[in-house]
Amino acid sequence: MTEPANFSRLGVLLNPNSGNMRKNLHTLRGQFKALNATLYREAWDNQSLTETLTELASARLDALIIAGGDGTIQASIDYLAKHVPSKHWPALMLFPGGTTNMTCGDLGLKGATDQAFTRLKTLLENSASANITSRPALAIVTEQTVHGFFLGLGLIARGVEFSRGQVKGMGLTGRLFSVLIALRSLVGLLAGRDDPAWQPSQLAFVHDKLPKGRYLLGLVSTLRTLEFGLTPFWGSEPFELHATFIEQPPKQIWRRLWPLARGKSCPDDAALGYHSFNATELTLTLDEGFIVDGESYQAHGALTISLTEPFRFVN
Repeated sequence: MTEPANFSRLGVLLNPNSGNMRKNLHTLRGQFKALNATLYREAWDNQSLTETLTELASARLDALIIAGGDGTIQASIDYLAKHVPSKHWPALMLFPGGTTNMTCGDLGLKGATDQAFTRLKTLLENSASANITSRPALAIVTEQTVHGFFLGLGLIARGVEFSRGQVKGMGLTGRLFSVLIALRSLVGLLAGRDDPAWQPSQLAFVHDKLPKGRYLLGLVSTLRTLEFGLTPFWGSEPFELHATFIEQPPKQIWRRLWPLARGKSCPDDAALGYHSFNATELTLTLDEGFIVDGESYQAHGALTISLTEPFRFVN
């Protein structure tokens, strides 16, 4: 039986540089400070995040509000998984404060910032109304170990790299930012260009579900729903690690695109190069970049993906 939510010792971690927080920082900062949490802290870069998370972890909080985007949540999850025993992890309340908020969209407070804050206050005033979800994160091991909820390969990683330059330079945030990244990846998927930026990933898998070969993209996540409400996983195995890979070149992509995005399987998926399954661990080899919750990393050799102990989320 799931334990009821406990907010006796409440912490707040706010990233003032996150996309949605910057838009209305003065108001949101005042609202979060008015919660009278046990600890209220702000962090805006890797150093301040590490220092703040160290302090928050030592406080043995019952619950922690993370007001930021996917990157802030990923950094927090990574710190907890590496430095804090799972029995001392606080329940997490995710507030959609970032440029992208995919993790929050699945596990956190829903709606725009005003709607999310209204729900947050309701939860703090009446813990009996809380929905509590347990979900593991991904533990990704290559030259370093990183934890997060979504790993993207191939075209997905290239779309995010594109966003770091051309799209981010436009000053866009939120859903419009995500739309342009998605459109860039979609064009590559449908056009199959020869430009190096669109080249497929050469992946070697240690998994009986996947043949060695060229893959246009790969998605691995413990999230049930991704950006725009997409659910591109259709594996039937009873495990929390969800994986989908598309071989290059994609066959009958126009017919498969919408069912794939909604997690609808077809009898000839594997024969056409569309693979989706659930597992507890996945190992592959590659020599290129990948992304975890929007942050870019490099792999040169074996990359192993497994699961952490479950985190608890209150929404």
